[in-house]
Amino acid sequence: MAKKILIIEDQPPIVKSLKTRLKALGHDVVTAQDGHEGVEKVKMEVPDLIITDLAMPKMTGNVVVRILKQSQEFQHIPIIMLSAFIRGNENESVEVPADAYVPKPFDANALMVRVQTLLEKAVKPKGSQ
Repeated sequence: MAKKILIIEDQPPIVKSLKTRLKALGHDVVTAQDGHEGVEKVKMEVPDLIITDLAMPKMTGNVVVRILKQSQEFQHIPIIMLSAFIRGNENESVEVPADAYVPKPFDANALMVRVQTLLEKAVKPKGSQ
């Protein structure tokens, strides 16, 4: 079954690459160019998973994660944080826990495995379908 994935990323080549790979796996893909637009898209689209960059204009990935994880309506959505500032699974520059961290440059195949794993583990909130 196709899942809806939101990519919040300000670098068009990364967006294009991720979109192509995710669509090849059968997913529906929605994109946003910055954190502010990303939060608005979450409210409109309610994706099954979010991939967000850390460093973006208008609103950083940390702020996006904080807003969504503090929202009863959206806290169930798994979030993967991409960043050149992340080294391994932890980094002091990451203020709010996302569900997974992937350092840039990233291995696209490994990222797709991480996406599939998080989608399989995702739990929908009560009352949703």
